[in-house]
Amino acid sequence: MYKVRLAIASKGKGKSGGARVITFVKVIKEKVYLVSIYDKGQLDNLSKDQIVELLKKAGLI
Repeated sequence: MYKVRLAIASKGKGKSGGARVITFVKVIKEKVYLVSIYDKGQLDNLSKDQIVELLKKAGLI
């Protein structure tokens, strides 16, 4: 699983006020799954338990 911070130029706040992209790489079939994208101004962070729940709902774990 990878968490990446992205700047949103229109907000003018750099990475700290941008978005977060959470991806999960499943090597078996060479696929990358997008788990979540959220604006850090609306949600500070997803907990490990929340991410695990998202992965379970998607059938990835």
